[in-house]
Order: sequence, then C-alpha cells, then structure tokens
Amino acid sequence: MIKGILFDLDGTLVDSFKSIVIAFNEALESMGAEPRKEEELIPWIGIPYEVTIGQFMPEIANDSESIKKANITFNLVREEVTDQYTKARDGVLDLLTYLKSKQMKIGIVTTTHRELSIKILKSTEIIKFVDVLMTRDDVSKLKPDPEPIFMALKQLNLQRDECIMIGDHPNDIIAAKKAGVKVIAVINAHNKEELQKHNPDWILSDIRDVKKII
Repeated sequence: MIKGILFDLDGTLVDSFKSIVIAFNEALESMGAEPRKEEELIPWIGIPYEVTIGQFMPEIANDSESIKKANITFNLVREEVTDQYTKARDGVLDLLTYLKSKQMKIGIVTTTHRELSIKILKSTEIIKFVDVLMTRDDVSKLKPDPEPIFMALKQLNLQRDECIMIGDHPNDIIAAKKAGVKVIAVINAHNKEELQKHNPDWILSDIRDVKKII
C-alpha cells in the first residue's frame, strides 16, 4: 500500500528552468566562458551544479576553488531571479491537494540548496503540502546516489515499498531504482526514449496523470 510520494523539485513540481539557465550562464561568464544556449543547458538541469559547470568548462573541472567560485555566482544569481522565473507547473497544486486527501505523506528530494528550496516552495505555495524536505545541504551524496531517498524515507517513517518517487530526470530514476523504490518519470527536459533507457515503472507526459496510478 502506497503511503508516501517523493518528488523531485526543479522541472517536476516547478518550472524553474529559465532561472537556472540565467544563473548557469552568469556563472560561466564569471569564469571567462561563453554563455550557452538554453537547449544546451536544460538537459543538464537536475545534475549537481558543479558537475554541469565542469562539463562546460573542463579546464576547471578539477579545480575545486574555481568550481566553488562559479557555484557562488550561480547561487547568488539564481536567488535573485528565482521569484521572477519560477512557478508551480500546471496541475501540481491540484495533484498535491488530491494526494493529501488520500492521506499521503509528501517529501521533496532535490539537489537545490535548502534555503532556496524553501523560498521556491513558499512562493509557489507548495510548502503547505510538504512533510519532509531533503536538499543538497542535508546529505553527503546527491542523486543519482540513493542516500537522499533513504534519508527521506527514514524521516517519513516509511518503508521503500510504501513509497513512489516522481521525477523528470534520469538521475531521479537511477536513485529510486538503487533505493528499491518504484518510480514515475515525467516527460519534460528529457524525452520518453531517454527516460525509458533507465526503466522507470511508469512514464507520464503530464504529472496530472499521477492520479491514475495512485
């Protein structure tokens, strides 16, 4: 019996891609790199920021101080623009209301920092539905490692077979599989074929269709 749902945040519950693209490009330019087009950056959203920056600037990928500096710029800029460019995805608030009516526990598992995550959740009114928030500040390893999922399950007092993970990135699927949790993949930045490679239990084109499963 399913008693809880774990959600990825960016791209799954909220449309925040524009703010992330702006922040990444500011970070790249601060390190002397050329800005990238949105379509180049969006597939990398959901991967730890430092990995993405290292991908587009391989010359600093192993330079921890440079990566740290770029990350600081990224976080500052995203903090500045997130309210303007972040909103709940269509149908999300209605879905969360439905899940709560079914007595479901709700957890968020994200690679975003805690302070910014809370800001996003408050501005989109999602926070009132959330029982547990697991951010990059709360764990030692990020998705695709299963640690954040294990930690969320522990705080929700749920077993792995009592929970479903919902995300839009291959890392969400991989982390859930490693944790032994069923997973729903939602098509967004990654198409159906890309998501199918990681064998999610379900693939949906619209998050509102979660109601058909739960």
